[in-house]
Formats: sequence, C-alpha cells, structure tokens
Amino acid sequence: MKKYVFFKLLLILSLLGCKTGINTAQQENKIDYQVINAFVFLRKINVIEKETFKPKANDSLLYRLISPNGFELLYYNLNENQKDIDFKSIFALEDYNSIRSGFKQSEVMELNKERLLGSVSLVRNLGDKLNARKITLPVITKDKMYAFMYSESQSDGDLFCMKKENGKWVPFVVFPLWTSD
Repeated sequence: MKKYVFFKLLLILSLLGCKTGINTAQQENKIDYQVINAFVFLRKINVIEKETFKPKANDSLLYRLISPNGFELLYYNLNENQKDIDFKSIFALEDYNSIRSGFKQSEVMELNKERLLGSVSLVRNLGDKLNARKITLPVITKDKMYAFMYSESQSDGDLFCMKKENGKWVPFVVFPLWTSD
C-alpha cells in the first residue's frame, strides 16, 4: 500500500513539473526576441534590466505621442532612404489605439539570457550602469509589419519603431520622449 502512495505522489509531482514547463514556454512565446535583439543591436546595448517593465498609466508623454498627430511632432528617421514620413498614411486611427492599448496591457516578464544577443548582460537593477536600459515588451501592430518598444535609462526615454522587411526587423524611427539634464 505504501508503495502505491509513493508512486501516486511521484506521478503527481511529475505532472506538476510538466505543467510548470508549459507555462514557462508559453511565457517565452509572448516575448518577441527578434524585435528585442534588433533593438539591442541598433542601440548597441550591453546591459538590460532582467525584467521588462510596464509604462505607468499616467505616463502622459508616451500615450500622448501615440496619436495621429503625436508621431508627426518629433522623430528621427532611422532609414536613410526616406526623409519625411507621413505616419497618417501608414497607421490608421485603429492602429494608434491598438499600439496604445498594447502598452497599457503589457506585462512584466523575465527575459531569457540565452535568447538575447551574446554580448548583453541582464541585471536586476540598473544602478549606476551608464549604458543600461529597461525595456517594455514589444507591441506589434495587427498587420505584423511594425513593432514598438519603449526604452529608458537613467538619462533618457525613447519610443522605438522597427519595421519588418524581408522577414527581419529593421530600424525605422525613434521618438525621443525625455532626457535629463
């Protein structure tokens, strides 16, 4: 009888272990490492906070920027082939609402070092590391052609937009939001 109790307990524990593995895999799939790695490569980032962060609901600069007129205010084109960008011809009002709600609904998740570019270190706290940044999860548009990430360090905060070209994420524009003096 004790033998069967032991085997039942062992079976239950192994099933619980499998369930945890599935949840971890599902969480990993929510993180688009292609976008994050393209961003890290673009910014030449060496240190990232281990967990993504969620922008505050009252972060009015970020949410005001994500609007039909906001994108036109200040941006740096990261693609030399195009000088001025008419964002209203690229994004419909529905797209802006979707991007905004994507940031509002983003989750705090732990990043997996093995899925990031080899030179990137993960830290729990940015501390005094000058090049360190914290990032949000990428928000990808419904057509899966553009991805947005908000990133900040101790000295600045930027909204980045990547564009999918030939199956790869490439830099498109950066929207500087704030900088400290």
